[in-house]
Amino acid sequence: MVYAVGGAVGLAVIGATASALITPERIDAFFGAFGSHAPPTETATSDAVAYKTVVSNDKAITVDIPAEWGANLSKWDWTMDPGSAVRTGVDTTGVIDFAQDTAYLGASAAAAEAEGAPAMTAAERRDWLRSYVELDWTIEGCVREPDPVWERAGWTIEATRWKDCATYPGQRYFAFAATDEHGDVLVLAQMSLTDGTPDEIAVRYAESFVVDVDKLPAPSSGDFIVP
Repeated sequence: MVYAVGGAVGLAVIGATASALITPERIDAFFGAFGSHAPPTETATSDAVAYKTVVSNDKAITVDIPAEWGANLSKWDWTMDPGSAVRTGVDTTGVIDFAQDTAYLGASAAAAEAEGAPAMTAAERRDWLRSYVELDWTIEGCVREPDPVWERAGWTIEATRWKDCATYPGQRYFAFAATDEHGDVLVLAQMSLTDGTPDEIAVRYAESFVVDVDKLPAPSSGDFIVP
């Protein structure tokens, strides 16, 4: 059985490939190349992990990943709003299972605007973010662990942590949702780490991502008819 992780696939019943509610036009807009724009750098917290910084072709998303990981542009399919996303890990070519080190990071300014995040109170934003990560992964055999408490200046982050998904001992699954101090963007991430892979990779992921809101896809203004 294949256990998918990432985007709307992560929200669907796992064990089968889930179809996202996006149009062919959106698929064309979301898929493309994703490249590394910085050499690997040694982490400040461990001599065992070297990192590189990858930047999407549209320059909307930047994030640090282990030097041996690959990266590909993915699709934002958590909501019908436009956005950008990347999939990273040891294998980014197909459906991902819990037996691999892999991660997904997506961002949408349109989704934050549609939900009225800029006008929310701090408590309302936390509840809103929580709704994206408070999912029941026991369906995949995951065991709930205490939530990570990740603090980052200028951001509100809500995160969850599970372990031993799909009966893989030592496996850990992280999910987090974040918004900036103005509520201008929604960031969603998922990560699966196998036994022996350090948790610090998840922490680095949450601490290093950068989103350029101005480069994210703008809200759709409707269908266009080309004569």
